[in-house]
Amino acid sequence: MQTWDEVGNRAFQMCCRIYRKTEDYDEAIQGFDEEIAEAMEANGIEFDSGWNYDLSTENIVILLKAVGNANAAEPDWDMSPLHTHIINAIFEVMESGMMDKNIYEELEKHLNSSML
Repeated sequence: MQTWDEVGNRAFQMCCRIYRKTEDYDEAIQGFDEEIAEAMEANGIEFDSGWNYDLSTENIVILLKAVGNANAAEPDWDMSPLHTHIINAIFEVMESGMMDKNIYEELEKHLNSSML
């Protein structure tokens, strides 16, 4: 069984590897999402509407804090497109009422400080 911080780190690394190889942010972000979807499947979580909707808020927090921490270890790496993708994904969930606004703001603050 994989922990969500391991999944977050692995998804971030996947995104970086794809971007280094292709220089295509869209493809890199797709790889990020696919890595999370595969981990969800491996952990018995159905991927229906997207990781941002199908994972519990607790797991999203763990996952995204790990992504931010992994990015902080790569200070010269411009991952603003991934940052935007993540912020948009969790904003949608917060707007739908599935995530508390305070949790969204905490994640946004962490990601802003570690990814921008």
